Amino acid sequence: MVAITADAAEQLGLIVVISLFVLAALFARVLIGNLAKIAAAVILVAGAIFVWSQRSTLQQCVDRVRADAAFTDGPGTAPTCEVSGVTFSVDLPDPAASRR
Repeated sequence: MVAITADAAEQLGLIVVISLFVLAALFARVLIGNLAKIAAAVILVAGAIFVWSQRSTLQQCVDRVRADAAFTDGPGTAPTCEVSGVTFSVDLPDPAASRR
């Protein structure tokens, strides 16, 4: 299991998407051949689209886990979400804090 929470993974995903677009623009400027520029841009933009789509999948899983947790009482196993073969832990709100 990856030692990163789902919320942190979402923020990391946004950073990766922005980084891939910046790299695509940089490679388009620096690389010499037109074919190399096109290939680099296509690969980096495809990576950014993949990461962006996984962010929404992760958010849907987190929402589902949090909704399910609202109906269960007592400790259990730590809730997790799996996206693209990577398992993330989900932080749940403290039920004791909401009862106060």
